[in-house]
Amino acid sequence: MNKLNTLSLITLLAFFNACGSDSKESTGGDIPQEETNQDESTTNNVPRGTTETATIDDLATIAEPSFIDLPINPVFSRINANIVKEEQSNLYWQDNVAAKTTIEKFAEAESYCATLTLNDISSWRLPTYFELLTLVNYERHSPSIYDTFSNTNSQQYWTQTKSASSESLYRWTIHFKRGEVHFNTGAYPSHFSTTHNVRCVSDEFANKRLKERDLRKNGDIVTDHIHNLLWQDALSTKVERYSFSEADAYCDNLSLGGLNSGWRVPTVKELASLINIEAYDAAIDGNVSNVAYSDAYWTNDVQSGLDTWSWDVNFKDGVIHRGGTNHSSFDQYVRCVRDAN
Repeated sequence: MNKLNTLSLITLLAFFNACGSDSKESTGGDIPQEETNQDESTTNNVPRGTTETATIDDLATIAEPSFIDLPINPVFSRINANIVKEEQSNLYWQDNVAAKTTIEKFAEAESYCATLTLNDISSWRLPTYFELLTLVNYERHSPSIYDTFSNTNSQQYWTQTKSASSESLYRWTIHFKRGEVHFNTGAYPSHFSTTHNVRCVSDEFANKRLKERDLRKNGDIVTDHIHNLLWQDALSTKVERYSFSEADAYCDNLSLGGLNSGWRVPTVKELASLINIEAYDAAIDGNVSNVAYSDAYWTNDVQSGLDTWSWDVNFKDGVIHRGGTNHSSFDQYVRCVRDAN
């Protein structure tokens, strides 16, 4: 082989080696990945010290489960004639006249919110079970909503949340006459004609991502690190039943885990914070071990205007309803709670 041919072969081999080296370094096939000089002050393109705002697509995934850090004791303020803001989550709520008068089938309700524009905000949608529940004020009735809101019909309002029962097309609704929560057949094909009121929500200005529930069990106590609550989770919570007045006395005298005072019957919203709305026949957070599904659990909330009626929560499915015409005449389960500090 002459010198020219040898030189050509060496040049050709060098060329192929260079191409092979580039190919190994590239993560995008034939197109090399561009180098990026990410600033140390950012992670995943979100500056440190700030919070990434949840998009509607995020919330479609995040908001449906039950483990949402939404306030048990919300604080509302009016932004303008059309909108009310919840201060802790920074969710914006529609509260114009249409929030009281708009009545739609489920599909039309979804479309109505998706096309709504209020004060240049167009990112509206149907609320989830827990989002809409934050609006219920169990100390009021007709309507059972915080008095910051001016436009509420004392009827059922749609949520986007599906029932976890076998009828997965059912949707949860909340009745704003008194605050009952149950799933409704109105989204089911044979009941498409069912109509309910519509109130839309926007997360466009949410000041933080919605957190996952943080419950941890230690012995007979479950700690809720988000809401700063301690929950009784002894065997007795799924065995023993009491009347309404007996439940109050039972919790007041409870001694558990070295804590001899401070226990009480929970409020509706405290007890509802344990619901796993994605489950059925066991609609409670998986960190809670002892739960009965055959009957409901007492809350300490009595119905506004009907003080012989009390509210309870059923962990078979997550229904919140009135306990009966005389809450002292029958027994139900009780799960006591206390503040963590």
